[in-house]
Amino acid sequence: MDLRHLITLRAVAEERSFVRAAARIGYTQSAVSQQIAALERALGRRLVERPPTRTEIRLTAAGAIVLRHAEVISAEIAATRNELEELERQLPKPLRIGTHVSTGGPVLAATLEIFDPTRAEQVELVDSAADDTFVDLLQRGELDIAWVHLPITSTAVETTDVLVDPFVLVVAHGDTRASGRALSDLRAVVRLKMATLRASPAREHLRRFFTEEGLHPEFILESDDPALLAEFTQTSRVPSLVPATLAPCNREAFDIVRLPRIPPRRLGVAWCPSFDHDGRRSRFVDAVTRAYEPSVEILGSNGQPPRYSSAEQSRRNGLRLQNSPISRSFPRADDETRTHDLLHGKETL
Repeated sequence: MDLRHLITLRAVAEERSFVRAAARIGYTQSAVSQQIAALERALGRRLVERPPTRTEIRLTAAGAIVLRHAEVISAEIAATRNELEELERQLPKPLRIGTHVSTGGPVLAATLEIFDPTRAEQVELVDSAADDTFVDLLQRGELDIAWVHLPITSTAVETTDVLVDPFVLVVAHGDTRASGRALSDLRAVVRLKMATLRASPAREHLRRFFTEEGLHPEFILESDDPALLAEFTQTSRVPSLVPATLAPCNREAFDIVRLPRIPPRRLGVAWCPSFDHDGRRSRFVDAVTRAYEPSVEILGSNGQPPRYSSAEQSRRNGLRLQNSPISRSFPRADDETRTHDLLHGKETL
């Protein structure tokens, strides 16, 4: 089985056309057909359905299996390339941590204080809106640790539960329309105009829940900036529906209404043990479990996020990057990160 055959199979599967696959990888159409035929002969299975008319080409069940293994091979090759490049540079490698906007501040800060209290470790935060992107980057060795919303379906990485994060409604202090008593019925909640997150997995969590319940809330502002949501709630008196870890702790300006009918999100960390050569991934996971008891619930016994001093709240709402060797990078400039573009653009196996 030739590596080029797997490259061609992936192109055919994604383009669903011999012509488009040939243009993508720089082959002629006949060369693409010949390579697919050679791969089928080598494996003794038909991998591609060739319709008699000009309809899209599809993989057979056997073709899908081969393609899945080809993706694993691609990830291993990319990881090998990355490790060889780092060996040549002989420079300290930053710990690359995948974060969502909705987890990067309050959840990550406490862990980093335990993992690296002296701030001597170089840390690079890689932002994305998709857990699938993180899983692919972990497999390829391009990411060391990732914060993810559990459960995830991939068996290629290991995960650890960190905390249960219930959804709450942040309302301007004294807004009687959105008091806990007034919102005892979920249908009363969806009658409110609200603000919420835009592109994070937590937003998709809410979308699925409301769809399953047959409810259609009206969100007049969507943003992944917790500070902007809080400011909008305070100035416009429009409640914000967010996870409790993102709720502001200024009790003079805001009230927090818990919504037990909405299932909480589960946050955890994911990593690839096969790449933990220097032990930093294991140390980070240990720091996570020390910072948060597994599956601890973020709200206090009184149903409110814990109250902090202004200095502590500043720390928890965002890492002070100027005091730490921390940098941020983004797989793409926009929030709509697409795994296909990131991993398969012009790269080959």
